[in-house]
Amino acid sequence: NTTLNTTADGRVGIGRVPVSWVHIDQTGSGTERGLYVYRNLSSGHTDGELLFVNNDNSGDDQPALRVKQDGSGDILVLDDDATRVMTVKDGGNVGIGTDSPVQPLHIAHATDAQIQLERVDTSVGSGDGIGAIIFRGGESSQTDIGRIRVNAAQDFSAGSSATTMTFETTPSGSTADAVAMTIDASQNIGIGTTSPGA
Repeated sequence: NTTLNTTADGRVGIGRVPVSWVHIDQTGSGTERGLYVYRNLSSGHTDGELLFVNNDNSGDDQPALRVKQDGSGDILVLDDDATRVMTVKDGGNVGIGTDSPVQPLHIAHATDAQIQLERVDTSVGSGDGIGAIIFRGGESSQTDIGRIRVNAAQDFSAGSSATTMTFETTPSGSTADAVAMTIDASQNIGIGTTSPGA
């Protein structure tokens, strides 16, 4: 059979002799998809994913899923019904809420585009980090050269979760970032200090 090929060790090839365990080779031209998985069932008739990739050996160091695009089309698109919600463009730019990202990460929203960093444990102590945006760069090696950081200003409780925010930049003649400005829990602002006065 020149359409379906099998090997003695259990490999299956469609359109070619397989060199992987399942190998599909689309040789015909046209608008049809190379692989199409379709389901049209209500929630009462199915309790499983339409497609599930499971790499179940903790010692396996290979990716569970790899998408490789040698053409000029998008690398990956995700649709929610008729709405394009995520696009990875040829070249690597990622768009969330836009299919035309112009930066490595481009987030678009009709009313209020946001990025949320969340610490999820329930035992936050004074001085603990809550989240940070870190900037890295350098001439010979990549180091932290700036950051915006939020730390707990007290042990969090049900009635109070005070924080401080620090902005760090790298001074001239240095390769390490240092505190440039701090906003404490009382809304005091300090320049070049982590303990601003009133």
